[in-house]
Amino acid sequence: MVSQTAFNKEQVYQSLVSSDNLSVSLSKHFFDYLVETPEPVALASTLVEYYQSLKEPMQQEFENLVLDAIYSLDVIFELDLTILAEVVSRLFECGFPVNLMKERLEPGLLEAAGIIPSATMFSRRIVRINTQKVYRQTKFNLLREESEGFAKLAVCLFEGADVDDTLGKVLELIGYFDLDISRVVDVIFDVWMENGRWEFYVGLLKRLSVGDVMVSNVLGFKLEYFEKNKAETPSGLLMVVGYCIKHGLVPIDMIYGHISPDDEEMEKEMEKFVENVKECSKNTGVVSLNATAETNDSVSRESLFATKNQKASIIEVLFKVDCSELGLKMVAHFPNLVGYFPRLANTISKWIESKLDLLCGFRLTEVKDLNNKYKTIKEFEENIEDLLDYLDVYLSPGLIAKICRIGKMSIEEDANRIKFWIKLTRRYLLPSFSLCECNPGLANDLWGLLKCFSYKQRFGLYGKWKNEIYEESELLGLARSETSYFMKRAMKRLSKDNVKQFGRVIGKICHNNPLIAFGILIDQVQAYDNLVQPSVDALKYLTEFGYDCVSFILIESLSNPEKDRLKSDGTFINSWLTNLALFTGTFYKKYPVSLEPILQYVFNQLKDGNVFDLIVLKELIEKMSGIEQLEDLSEHQIACSAASSLLKSLSINSQSVLRNNKRPADRLYSCLKEMDIGWPLFILLCQLKDLCLFVQSDLNHLKLLGNLVDECQNVIQQFKEFIFDHEKPKMKFNEIIFDFKLNPEFSLYLSDRSEIIKELDVLPEEMWNGITREFYSLFWRLELKDLEFPKEAYEIELNKQTELLKETDLDKKKTREKIQETIDKLKMDFAIQENKVKETLDLLKTIKNDLFKDFEYLFNYCLFPRIIQSQTDAIYCSKLIFLLHELNTDNFSTLSVLNKIISEISNLIFLLTEKEANCFGKFYNAIFTKLNEWFNKSELYVKECVGVEEDFKQGFNKLWNQEKKIEISNVMNFNEFRNVYFKWNIKLFNSLEACLKSKEFMQIKNVLIILTKISENFPRIKKVGENLDKLISKLRDEENREDLKLLATRYSSILKLNKEKWINEISLRNNQNENEREKDKEKLEKDS
Repeated sequence: MVSQTAFNKEQVYQSLVSSDNLSVSLSKHFFDYLVETPEPVALASTLVEYYQSLKEPMQQEFENLVLDAIYSLDVIFELDLTILAEVVSRLFECGFPVNLMKERLEPGLLEAAGIIPSATMFSRRIVRINTQKVYRQTKFNLLREESEGFAKLAVCLFEGADVDDTLGKVLELIGYFDLDISRVVDVIFDVWMENGRWEFYVGLLKRLSVGDVMVSNVLGFKLEYFEKNKAETPSGLLMVVGYCIKHGLVPIDMIYGHISPDDEEMEKEMEKFVENVKECSKNTGVVSLNATAETNDSVSRESLFATKNQKASIIEVLFKVDCSELGLKMVAHFPNLVGYFPRLANTISKWIESKLDLLCGFRLTEVKDLNNKYKTIKEFEENIEDLLDYLDVYLSPGLIAKICRIGKMSIEEDANRIKFWIKLTRRYLLPSFSLCECNPGLANDLWGLLKCFSYKQRFGLYGKWKNEIYEESELLGLARSETSYFMKRAMKRLSKDNVKQFGRVIGKICHNNPLIAFGILIDQVQAYDNLVQPSVDALKYLTEFGYDCVSFILIESLSNPEKDRLKSDGTFINSWLTNLALFTGTFYKKYPVSLEPILQYVFNQLKDGNVFDLIVLKELIEKMSGIEQLEDLSEHQIACSAASSLLKSLSINSQSVLRNNKRPADRLYSCLKEMDIGWPLFILLCQLKDLCLFVQSDLNHLKLLGNLVDECQNVIQQFKEFIFDHEKPKMKFNEIIFDFKLNPEFSLYLSDRSEIIKELDVLPEEMWNGITREFYSLFWRLELKDLEFPKEAYEIELNKQTELLKETDLDKKKTREKIQETIDKLKMDFAIQENKVKETLDLLKTIKNDLFKDFEYLFNYCLFPRIIQSQTDAIYCSKLIFLLHELNTDNFSTLSVLNKIISEISNLIFLLTEKEANCFGKFYNAIFTKLNEWFNKSELYVKECVGVEEDFKQGFNKLWNQEKKIEISNVMNFNEFRNVYFKWNIKLFNSLEACLKSKEFMQIKNVLIILTKISENFPRIKKVGENLDKLISKLRDEENREDLKLLATRYSSILKLNKEKWINEISLRNNQNENEREKDKEKLEKDS
């Protein structure tokens, strides 16, 4: 018997709300109020009320549970359909999904509830649909079948302009021809790939609502097809994928599995790429003689980089379609991908470039283009590094150029930003520049930024570039290896005959990796001196940036502490340094490069006492100014030295050389003036001459020390002549003495000579016991050109220039103008120089009686210090002695001065360097030339050394006494002079003999140098010559030191050639006796 239970709505509702298991609670209530006590209407109302109180996710669950329970009551318990139909009908009315009811409930119940009209028809339709889906074969209208429907679809898609209109046509075609929707989507993609109107097709696909699964499957099938056939994926398909991802037609995670290769394989490719780059770098330039075409497994550079990689291509497309955020995430996942797939690096670079348009001044027409653009430099500086990190060292040339231009503008606006730009240049610009192809324009853009830095900052960057940056990336190491290989190959073929051809080759090699290339070039120059000029000429095709890099490599090579600056014998400067110095001078003369780095380097080196680097300064001055310190000046050149700098230069160089030196000389002086180191450098050189003997304490070879002193003196003379042509010193003599501790002769060069006489009190007081302050200041103020007017030299040069003008073609107007300008200047100099000499002679005549108190001091404080300065100064001293004699200067005994000069030589020879010995040789040669003229011509001697009663010469007074009046009878006559000359020959020979018999290297060498210089005038006495010949022959035969042996052999040959000039002592005596008898006879005749 079934128990009766009254329905309680509140109780049922609460039980549903509080139930932990809704399925069990529903089953209980259905059984209680439909089976035992049928209350279908009340139960349905309660269920509906509860259903409507639920939220959407819970409603779906409740729907399933209720319908399952009703199905169970209908099928298992076979409950009366009338009761169940009332419940189902009520649920249908409150909103239960009809499709779900049709799916879960039996057709009979659905018919009883009024949801379907006929259970029989509904069952038949289900059977028909299932049969059609399961058992009937589906026929697809494939494109290859060229069906009318797909043909019309393609035309519609191509011609369509409006999305809504095209969508209607597509749907009509799908319905009319029964087209498969997946094939329709496939056709849309194919047409899109060819058409490219992404806005149109994206809109069409969105309106079709095909779903991301279908889009993913269709695109994935296409991508897999090309990968399977190892064909390159069409760029159009990649763009379609990119736009679909961007516009949400397909999520990246859904399509990602179809893109090859997979991540694991991608990582392996990256690792293999790095290994191949290392191998390629290692094998660059290596030739295996045993390898054949079949066995050669070396990796070529072209095969390193990926050309077909769907994953990299998809990432590239993401940046093209402005889906950069996703693209950056994928790039970050594969760190080496931008290097492995160069197209991706270029695409990312272009994307970053687009952000810089406003800063670069490009005008944009569309407002939307302004989005994501950097509008200020501050914004750029805050964000650019984060973006460049994705590219690492693979920036494109265009991006590098834009960043460089922005950097230049930024620094010009605010110099405080320079640290940021140095960091950016070091981290991104220089490494990326090294990986670019040859691009002179890009080099100029980079130089535009770099020249905003000081040379110290630039050279700091270059040092890191050369020694650190190439180690940071395998591709940079490969670039270094390739540059090194190609540069070595080019340098092997470079010669003076093919400079033009290989200069272009070298220029191309050097553009992007200049430090590596120039390092090899400089190494070759250091090894082979015949490559200096061709190497300099080959640099013709460089950019300014390239020239700056040459300066850095030069200084780096010059300052290399691992290289010995001396040869193994310790007596000569190493050839690498001389070659490098010659290259330095030639390079800076030929090209308009900043001289500040090299001048500062030389200044610092000399300041530290590194005297060997003097050779660099010497070559710089010599090449850029044309001022050359010749070892031995000819008579014509000495004569031209007594003239203007123009005539002097023309005597050494041609007019074209002078013209070519004008601009380099101006550049050198301008740089010295700008750096304010002109006079400080001169002071440093003067200090260094005295200090180099002591600073280089580890060098004990006299020959080397002497060469260093000579080199220093040569550079002092060079620099003095150069800087004096541009600027006159205005320093105070006493301040120079005290502040810089210079010798008086150097201090006098730097002093304001108009004020010098007032500042001589700082010198030893004893000096003024012999010479006056006026003479001392005058002696150091005057030059050879003040004492002698080289009229003949001017005439020779004027005739030479006139002939040159006649030979020059009339159509060479500029050349003729230059020659005519030179002629006009020479004529002007002629008049000025002639007047200057006249003024000097007038001055000396005016003050000649107030120059000396005691001539003994003349040699120590004036003559000796100046003779050793240069050959021109040596000639000046000899000319001044004879000029003072000619002017009949008071208290000046020519006889005593000459005697002292000849007597003191033995005491000085050991103190002289090779250059100073050459100067002394010139001085003695000039002295003996004049003495020989007097010795050979009695009339000349009487005219110039004796004079007449009214105006006799007192220079050869035999009884010199300042307190007694000098008479003509006390003046040495011609025979007496010849006797004295004979004694001077003997005295000079004895002094030189003692030096030759010593074992001291410098003493012997200096004597041989002096003897060679005076060989035309000494010896003149046969006895002296024969004894000297024996002495030299013995020295030549017994000397083991090669350079002394060579000098002795040379002088021995000269002696033999001059034997005919020797005078026999007996004939000299006979001539003297005959002259005396003639004089006695004349005297007797006169008395009678």
